[in-house]
Amino acid sequence: MNSSSRALIVASVGWLLLTLTYFAFYYESALSFFRFFVEGALGLMGIGVIGATLIRGVRRKQGSLLAVGVVVAVVALTGWVTPAGAYLGARIKLWREMDGYQRVVDKVAEGASDSDFAYPVSIEPGPPKRIAFSWGGIIDNWRGVVYDPTGEVLKANILDRETWDNRNDPEYASVSRWFGGTLIRAQHLKGDWYLCWFT
Repeated sequence: MNSSSRALIVASVGWLLLTLTYFAFYYESALSFFRFFVEGALGLMGIGVIGATLIRGVRRKQGSLLAVGVVVAVVALTGWVTPAGAYLGARIKLWREMDGYQRVVDKVAEGASDSDFAYPVSIEPGPPKRIAFSWGGIIDNWRGVVYDPTGEVLKANILDRETWDNRNDPEYASVSRWFGGTLIRAQHLKGDWYLCWFT
C-alpha cells in the first residue's frame, strides 16, 4: 500500500472521529448556533474523503482501502441518516452531567424547590416527583432530560395510527402538560432518565 492510500485511510478515520466528536457534543447549547455550518462542513468533508477512498479502492483493487471506505461510510450514514448519532450524543451528555443531576434528584426528594439549583430545572410534584433538566430551545419549544421513576413520560409517544394524533387519548393527556409545556415525545436513555421534547 502506497503513501497516498495510507493518507486516505488516515483521513477517513480522522473524519469519522471528528463526526463522532460532533455527535458527542450534539446537545450542547453552544453548538446549536453553529450546527448548520458544522454539519455542512462535516458533510462536504465526508463526501470528499469517503468518495476518494472508495474510488481509489475500486480503481486500484485495494481491498483494505475499500473496506475502510465502506465501514466509515456505513457508520457515518447510520449516524447522520438515522437518530443513532443524536441518541449517542444524548447518552454521552447524560453521562457527563449525571453526578450533578443525581444530586438535584436527591435534594428534591428532601424538599428542595426548582429555584435552589444552578441547573435550569422544572419539578412535577407528582407523586412521585419528576424533574426536567432543560437542554435548551427557543421560547416554549425546548428539550431536556427528565428523571421519571415511573417511565410514564413514554406515554408522549402514543399515536393513533388512523388519525396520527394523540390529543384525545386519555393516557397521553395524563402526561401532556408536565413541566409547563406540551410534552410531545420521549426517548428512554437509561434507568429512570428520558430525553423529552416540549412545545
